[in-house]
Amino acid sequence: SDSWQETEVLLGLFLVVGLVVLAANWRNRLPLSFFALWNLVVLLPASVMPLNMLVNERRLYLVVAGFVWIVAHALSRMPKSIAIALLFLLAQQTVTRNRVWASELTLWEDAVAKAPAMRRARANYGKALQQAGRNEEALAAYHKSIEIDPHYGDAYNNIATLYHQGGNLQDAISWYHEALRRYPDYDEIYTNLGDAYSRIGDFGKAAQVYEKALSLDRTKGGTWSNYGLILMEEGKLDEAADAYLKAIDLSPQLAEPYNNLGNLLSAQGNHELALEQYQQAIARSPNEPVEIEINM
Repeated sequence: SDSWQETEVLLGLFLVVGLVVLAANWRNRLPLSFFALWNLVVLLPASVMPLNMLVNERRLYLVVAGFVWIVAHALSRMPKSIAIALLFLLAQQTVTRNRVWASELTLWEDAVAKAPAMRRARANYGKALQQAGRNEEALAAYHKSIEIDPHYGDAYNNIATLYHQGGNLQDAISWYHEALRRYPDYDEIYTNLGDAYSRIGDFGKAAQVYEKALSLDRTKGGTWSNYGLILMEEGKLDEAADAYLKAIDLSPQLAEPYNNLGNLLSAQGNHELALEQYQQAIARSPNEPVEIEINM
C-alpha cells in the first residue's frame, strides 16, 4: 500500500482493532463452542471448494486463532506443573523442527523420509540436491520422481538441465523434448532447448524454438537476447539488433544484451557506438566484467 488511508488498510485496521476489543471484553464470556464454530467456518471454504493442492498449511493460519484460544482455556484449568511440562515438550519439538527447516535440502530430505511415495517431494529433493552440487544424487531423485508418476514435466526438465550443464547436449535435448510433451506451453523449457541447439550449432532449430518461446511470453528480455545471438549467427544483423533493443527495453538491468549489441555494432564497424554498449554492460556487471572488457 502507498498510504494508510487506502480502503484496504483501513478495513484491515478495523478488523485488528475489532479483534483486540473482542479479546479484551469477551475473553471470559465467550463459550468454547464459539471458537469451535470459528474453526469450522474458517475451514469451510477450503472444505467445499475444489483444491489444486490437497495439503497446504496456510489454510490453518486463521484456524490456529480459535485453536489457541481453546488451548489457553484448557491450560488455565490445568495444574501449573503439567502446563510447564507441556511448554518444555513443545519447545523441544520446535528446536527439532528448526533443524529440519535449516535448509531446503534438510527440509525435502525429511519430506522424502516421511513420504517416500510422493512425486513432488522427490522432485523438490532432487532440486535441493542439484543446488547443493550433488548432481548424481539429484539425478537419482528425479528418476525416482518419474518412476512414481511420469505425467509431470518438471523432473524431465531438471534432468535435461543437469545434462545441459554437464555438456551432454544430445541427452539434454532428448529430455527437454520429453518435458515439452508434458508441458507444451512452458516457455522456459523452449528457452533451455534453444540454448542447447545453439551450442551444438543447429541455429535453425534454435531459432524455431526461441520463436516458440517468444510466442508464449514476449516479456522476457533474456529470451530476446538469446534469440538475437541466433539471428546474428544466421547473418540477420538488423533483426538481431532489434532483438537486443527489445531485450534492453524489457530488462534494462541485464548486461548481456548490451554486450551482444556491442559485439554486433563492432562487427559492423560502429566502434564508438559499440564502446558505449560495452560501458553500459560493465555498469550492469561490476563483479564479472572480464569478458566484456576483452570485447571492449
